[in-house]
Parts: sequence; structure tokens; C-alpha cells
Amino acid sequence: MTLVKATICGVIGIVSVVGDLLLLLANIATFLGLPIAAYELHSQAKTARESFNREKKQKTLDKYNELVHFQIIKKARELDEHLHKMSLGELGESNLSEAQIEPDGQLDMLLRDYFSILEPFATDINEGIYDLEFFDKLYGVELIKAWKTVGFYPAYLQKRTQLDDIYLQCVQMMDKLHSLHAVGKS
Repeated sequence: MTLVKATICGVIGIVSVVGDLLLLLANIATFLGLPIAAYELHSQAKTARESFNREKKQKTLDKYNELVHFQIIKKARELDEHLHKMSLGELGESNLSEAQIEPDGQLDMLLRDYFSILEPFATDINEGIYDLEFFDKLYGVELIKAWKTVGFYPAYLQKRTQLDDIYLQCVQMMDKLHSLHAVGKS
């Protein structure tokens, strides 16, 4: 019986040692797996960011083609034609001022139409839905040129209506565009 007890105790001891070794190996495997899991998580996050940025640029291009290229260019051309009729030159070169805008006249309506089309897009740019730097590459120079002529209009309309937020998104987007160009010149 003593031999049986000794054998059982020996087997239990061996099983206990084997169990401890297996637990140690499992802990080592877990410890080695953590850096690999962290690296995979980092890689997946980086891929997701890159995918998001590509998608954001594609959305900017799509919106540019849909809105800016057709509607804003059309309104800018209408403004150009009207400025020529008034002998004021063209967008970017004209010396248009508040004194030349008759409230609710044709020029006022053209300016309102122009800004009303641009405002929702500017809001999306300001919120980061669309990519400002990519938009700048597509249309920034033309928009800044037009702003030289019409940029006073939001402030003028704010004074006239006593509403501080009229076309505020356009103003903020243009400030950002101007900042991009100021950085590029330094």
C-alpha cells in the first residue's frame, strides 16, 4: 500500500509540475502575442485612416464636380457678365464696392445666389467632411481670385440685415484657404 501511495503521490507531483509548465508556456505565449496584437491593431488603424482620407478626397472631388464646377462656375460667369455690363471689369480685377450694390437689385441677387450655393459646401469643408487642401488644389486659386471681388459681400449683408452669421461658413473657409496660400508663400 505504501508503494501505491508513493506512486500516486509521484504521479500527482508530475501532473502538477506538467500543469505548472503548461500554465507557464501559456503565459509566455500570451506575453509574446501582445506585441503582435498591438502591431496588428496599429496596422489596421493606419489602413483605416488611409482609406478614410482617400474616401474623403474622392468625396471632395465628387462634390467639386457636382457643385463647384457646374453651379459656382455658372454663377461666377453670370457675375462676370454683369460686372462687364456695369463696366467694372471681371471677378478678381473689379473694384466692386457696397455703393454699387442696389439692395434686391440684379447684382445683389447674383451675389446671394453665388454665396448660397457656396455656403453648404463651405460648411462641409469647415467640418472636415471634405478635404480643404485637396479642394485648394482643384479650385483654390480661382476662388481666391473671385473673393477679391466679392469677399466684402458677407460683411455688407451682415450689416444690412443685422444678422452676424450670414455666409459665415464661406468667410471661414476663405480664411483657411488664404492661410494655406500664406503658408505656401513663406
